Amino acid sequence: MASKDHSLEILHEEVLYTLLHSMGRKPLTDSEINEYVQQVFQKSDAEQEETWSRVRSHIPPVVQLWVSINEARNLMAKDFNGLSDPYCTLRVVEGDDHCDDHSNLSSDARHSIDSSNITKVQFSTLDPVWNEQFILIVKNPQTTFFHLCVWDHDEELSFTETFGSLSKVSGLQGVKRYFKDAVRTAFEEMSDDFLGYTCVSIKDIPLHGLDAWFKLTSHSGSPKGRGECHLRLRLSMSGRFGTFYGDPATSHRNLLSTFVKHELENQKESTEWDGHLPAVAHLILLQHACQNGLTFPQQSLIRWNVYSHEVKDQNLPYSLLMPILCDLENSDPQLLQEEKFASEGFCAFREGCSQSLVDLRSRYPANALKTPKRLESFLRCLVLVLKSKRMNIFLQEDTNTFVVRPIQEGNIIWFNETNTQVKEKESHDLSSLLTLIEAVTVDLKNCLNYYGPLFKRIVDVDIFTTSFCQFETLIAVLTQSTLSDTLGDSTTMQKSDNVEEVAEEAFQLYKSLQSFVQLKSYLTTNQAPSEQALSGFHCYFEPLLTHWCFRAYQRTHEWINKAVDIDTLREIDELVSHSCSSVDVTTCLRQFASFSKELDWPEPETAYSCLFRILNDICNETVSYVNKLQDKILHMEEENGIIIRQMCVVVNNINIIERFLNNLLKDLNWDNLAPYLEVMSGEERRKDAEQALQVRLDSATEELQIQEQKCLAMIPVKMEKELKDLLCAMTLASSAAPHDDAISPLMQFIESNLAVLHRLLSQEHFKRVLFELWSITLRVLRSCMSEELVGNPDCCAHCLNALKESFHAGGTGLLLEEIKNETFFEMEKELQLIQKPTTELIELYFQRRTEEQKTIEKGNFGTLMVKAYYDEDANELVVEVIHATNIMALDDNGYSDPFVKVELYPNHKFPESKVCSTKTKYKTLHPIYDETFRFELGPENWTQKCHEPEVFVLFSVYDYNILFSNEFVGEAILGLSNVRDGVLNSSTPVQLHLTCVSDEDCFIFHTLKGRLDDKDAQEFVSKRNVVAVKARTK
Repeated sequence: MASKDHSLEILHEEVLYTLLHSMGRKPLTDSEINEYVQQVFQKSDAEQEETWSRVRSHIPPVVQLWVSINEARNLMAKDFNGLSDPYCTLRVVEGDDHCDDHSNLSSDARHSIDSSNITKVQFSTLDPVWNEQFILIVKNPQTTFFHLCVWDHDEELSFTETFGSLSKVSGLQGVKRYFKDAVRTAFEEMSDDFLGYTCVSIKDIPLHGLDAWFKLTSHSGSPKGRGECHLRLRLSMSGRFGTFYGDPATSHRNLLSTFVKHELENQKESTEWDGHLPAVAHLILLQHACQNGLTFPQQSLIRWNVYSHEVKDQNLPYSLLMPILCDLENSDPQLLQEEKFASEGFCAFREGCSQSLVDLRSRYPANALKTPKRLESFLRCLVLVLKSKRMNIFLQEDTNTFVVRPIQEGNIIWFNETNTQVKEKESHDLSSLLTLIEAVTVDLKNCLNYYGPLFKRIVDVDIFTTSFCQFETLIAVLTQSTLSDTLGDSTTMQKSDNVEEVAEEAFQLYKSLQSFVQLKSYLTTNQAPSEQALSGFHCYFEPLLTHWCFRAYQRTHEWINKAVDIDTLREIDELVSHSCSSVDVTTCLRQFASFSKELDWPEPETAYSCLFRILNDICNETVSYVNKLQDKILHMEEENGIIIRQMCVVVNNINIIERFLNNLLKDLNWDNLAPYLEVMSGEERRKDAEQALQVRLDSATEELQIQEQKCLAMIPVKMEKELKDLLCAMTLASSAAPHDDAISPLMQFIESNLAVLHRLLSQEHFKRVLFELWSITLRVLRSCMSEELVGNPDCCAHCLNALKESFHAGGTGLLLEEIKNETFFEMEKELQLIQKPTTELIELYFQRRTEEQKTIEKGNFGTLMVKAYYDEDANELVVEVIHATNIMALDDNGYSDPFVKVELYPNHKFPESKVCSTKTKYKTLHPIYDETFRFELGPENWTQKCHEPEVFVLFSVYDYNILFSNEFVGEAILGLSNVRDGVLNSSTPVQLHLTCVSDEDCFIFHTLKGRLDDKDAQEFVSKRNVVAVKARTK
């Protein structure tokens, strides 16, 4: 979490740095942009301004103008042959009127330009093609202009050479140019001729660049006959501050991801965000991309990377990816291969598509209104990638393989989940199987009529055939298992009390199977299993086989119970940290597993049925064994050290059972049975069977891991009682006693138990227990602090630091990031509060109450309208109580008799101040008072005290009672700092919402309550208890 927050801080700083040095025109105001950035990064005004200050101190970047001079056309002819030898000079010049200053158009100005900013000369042409690129440095984009001049190059020739070229003269204009050049050659120094120029303001260049033909003009600004030049202009930056992300693309990716997550978190629950960012986010992203020199293809790859991950997590629709995929399809293939974002994005896309196919039913529910459009968008994106030579390199699979595999996986997951749900609802196996087959039939019809046409039309994959083949095999196996477990032999059926019910359910099951098989007529390929897949399920009514399997299970079950009964849950020796029952149980289960090999059933399907049943029984027994160990440990004598040791032994026993399950398929002789099953029923059947076994094993392993976690969690809980006693004793220690002596019993208890845990548990388990124990220790210590038990706060602080060092253990224990959690920091703050004097605590309490009053928008106890201002002539604070509304009815007649007490708080700052009270208004919930009270406050008190946030006027509303004490209604607070700063005056009434706040969760209140010998503290507690009692009753 700390690393993530630091990354966000860096990203936040980079965004502000980007905005500070933004280029081009901004269609939004700075305040709109700043407000959006605050919302995204969840910054207060003070935090935002702090970051701005830090950013302004960074070295500014260098703005670069990228100029691509492509070509020109229709240039002016300056040579006597009717052509020119054009070249261009480039420069950037600051000045608001630079385009009107023609001093830069002279030949002398041309010679002052750096040679690196001059194009090559294209000889004898009026339509030159340069295709040259230049980079110019721009110091101030807001006042700088780009200046391009086109010249005609003239070589220095002798008069004889000039006269010899008379044969090349073309036309009347050529004759004039010829004699002009001849005269210049004879009498003047040769210079290049000016053809035209163009001037562009840097601030007018869009962020995405400028690609256009620019008209060339003369010195006077006339474009007539000067031609035009094709330029591409783009701004970028170099030398950006170096503490941000080293890779601009990574930074841009994180920025886009942050914006997307912000929009997702703030979307309305009733609407689905379409993935389009607001204009301000686009502006920031475009600025960031331009300043870092990211090309459009690179930006497309970054968008692909971010959006593909969000689509994978089901946050955004696939329709958002289509335009991005089209951009990638038209981009440079080399870019896709080199950019890491492409690989990451397509990896997320692959995972997202696979998971969408697996979860097809839940993500695209049949007959839902939006499903056709959403599913079609998903499939079209998938097809575009799979059929693209450029993009399929990341998937490297053909369409059929990529689609069919996750569809098959999703079918199995859905089938198992449906089977589990049905078994939980139905009381009999036959009825649950019947319900399951009906559900599968409905699902296949949806596949046939709804999903199938879309997949066939867009992806050209027949998912109905694939699904039917899977479900037929699964139902065949399940039918076999259910009938074997439920029906038994004929003798058992006749003696059963519910023969009729079983027979009826069996018939319904038959009909359901018949309807299911009829769907075979819709198969379009020859990949369907044999027609005999379900026809032989009657063969599985073999009574003896069922009896044998059950008897083997029964023996194993009895042996396991005996092993648990005699187990004392002690480690076998110093080198073996598990107990004897783990050895006995694994031996029993291994013998039970070998029953499959001993049976050696000749028919592979029947053999597999027995094997699966044995595996399932073993899985159930392992879970049952662990539950029995936990029940045993709860009934044992609760001696703290012994219980902790025994719980460690239970954890180690669970590890032994997990290792046994990892080799269970080998013990069941599955490697020998699988080839026979494949020969008789096909490879697909073998794979399905192996997967079913693995799924059940995974389920049992997961349950064992859950129990293991529970047991590990119990270890620190068992230590909690003694830990609390020691911590409470430490908190009550005398302040005169040395701190180390006060915490010595506690530290000995912790270190001795940690030594036991470290010896018996693995490193992973030890760290886990250590983390939980640290959380409990903090919670218990904090509980002692909140129960008025702290007699020596300095000792508590010393204890907290000692515990931190003990649990850290010089780096071999918990990490400091794990130790210094939120509770740790809160306790440090609370210890600081405990050490503060009473008056300061009271001031802090009322300061928080004043801030809470400002946040109340609507109360349930009524409102009070008041005025408050300072009369400088009389040196008095004037408080007017105007009226109240919606006072709570506390009398039997449905009304109240309210009056208001007015007093200055806190009392120790105004010891001589009186408590004022309004008149009582009878039988009303909306009393009108219009009463004024004056409190004498000299200028010194007014200037020194009343600006403090904890100084305020307290308005307490009571219901007047004749026979009993007045009943508290509610209270409101008006901070005097508002009066002193001029926020309130004699003409400004203020509406205050009455509150009735309980202080049960206030640490300051409980701290003061524990100071029994402090008169000021007890007086404060007594007054606040009146409010607390009323808050509890309401």
